[in-house]
Amino acid sequence: DGKFGNFLVLTALPGTQGLYGFAGYFMFQNIFNILTPEITFFQAMATLASGLALGFVGLLSAIRQGQVCANGVVSIGQGHDAFS
Repeated sequence: DGKFGNFLVLTALPGTQGLYGFAGYFMFQNIFNILTPEITFFQAMATLASGLALGFVGLLSAIRQGQVCANGVVSIGQGHDAFS
C-alpha cells in the first residue's frame, strides 16, 4: 500500500552519510588541490586527520539517524502518521 514509499525514504536516509564523505573528498581534491604526488608530510597528516574526523562524525550521525528512522518505521507499522 502507500506505506512502502514512506518506509523506503526512512530506510535510505542513513545512507546519505556516505555522500557527505564523497563530497568531502572532492572538496579536498578540487578546492584545496593538495592531493597530488608532491604533497608534504604535514599536508598528508592534516588531510588524514580531517578525513578521519569527517568519517567519525558521519558514522555517529548515521547511527543516530538510523535509530530515528527505525523508530519512524516502527511508528508507521503501529498505525501512526510519522510524516505529519
